[in-house]
Amino acid sequence: MNRGTGYGLLVIGLWLVAAGCKMMSETIQPGKVDRHPVDFQEALRFAERANAAYLTPAEIRARYDGRRVVAEEVPASEVQFFIVIDEEDGVQDISVRGTSNLENIRVDARIAPVLDAKLGVHLHRGFATSGAAVYGRILPHLNRAFRTTVTGHSLGGALAALIGAYLVKDGFEVRRILTFGQPRITNLEGAKKGGYLPLLRFVNRGDPVADMPPLVTIHDRKWVYSHFGSEVILWTGNRYAFLEKHQVLDKALVSFWANLGEHSVKEHQMASYVAALKKRVEKAEEIRYEDRRQFLEDR
Repeated sequence: MNRGTGYGLLVIGLWLVAAGCKMMSETIQPGKVDRHPVDFQEALRFAERANAAYLTPAEIRARYDGRRVVAEEVPASEVQFFIVIDEEDGVQDISVRGTSNLENIRVDARIAPVLDAKLGVHLHRGFATSGAAVYGRILPHLNRAFRTTVTGHSLGGALAALIGAYLVKDGFEVRRILTFGQPRITNLEGAKKGGYLPLLRFVNRGDPVADMPPLVTIHDRKWVYSHFGSEVILWTGNRYAFLEKHQVLDKALVSFWANLGEHSVKEHQMASYVAALKKRVEKAEEIRYEDRRQFLEDR
């Protein structure tokens, strides 16, 4: 599987299921959005670390030579992570690899909600199982006195968000969680409870994975998956839009089905995110949404 492809095969399978399904609309509350400048230089640094998670452990250690590096693959789920630890500055940076093998795809596909005892919310079953396993391997390497950041792409972004939540729950100082092309990990109730996390998600317009798991029923709220945290939508050119946490919840019913025809697996690749962020480091133009219609139609 190509490095950074992420949910590719799962997306194709769900695309076929989409035929005949009723499309759901986005729900954005009207109102002017205040300016929130995004630090694209910082975002690019995180993206490069998320991209580095697809390298071999030896390549990762060579890239961060001179610093203490832990790089491992968790056997059960075959998810790889690495930690760069700066003893002098008291900083530890965690990066989690996205989907890169068949077992990762199996993790992605286990979308049934399960109650997570640690967080007290329902989570995507595959992410919950894999996240707990990865967290158990990461925890012994961490210093509770150090400032912590977490990042990842695709499956790695989902696990980064979950690991960040576990860290905060266990009393760590989590400075930032930045993810790229992250799928949803919890339902509406869980998303509302996750608003305290320092999560910022970057989403390429047209990335299918950010719309997943798709809405499959509205009769059982446990299955209505939602994003949480703030969101940066990367449009064409050098444009972007910043959505506050409450706006992200407002559009919780944005669905995979509603965006069919606009999705592109290429937009999910990590290389696309790195390229988009490099472009915005040079120049970025913010889009401010005045109403729901503009949000739906702007490109």
